[in-house]
Amino acid sequence: MTLGVWSTSMVLSAYNNTMWIGRRVIDAARDRMSSDDGNAMVEYALLFALIVLVCISAVTLLGSQTSDNVSRSASSVAAAN
Repeated sequence: MTLGVWSTSMVLSAYNNTMWIGRRVIDAARDRMSSDDGNAMVEYALLFALIVLVCISAVTLLGSQTSDNVSRSASSVAAAN
């Protein structure tokens, strides 16, 4: 079965359009991966996570000591009255 000239050009046109779209997608993906825009956001997220971790650790470690000190102060004030 032979394809007519019109059918062959339609197949080639569809193929060329598909290849063009494929190249555009690949180029867009390369541009997206090589750009540094997202790197700053990741660095800020990691920095924020580290700060939160340090704050939670500090509250956990110092919270019981602070509670004990406040209780002792309240007992002293109550005993003085």
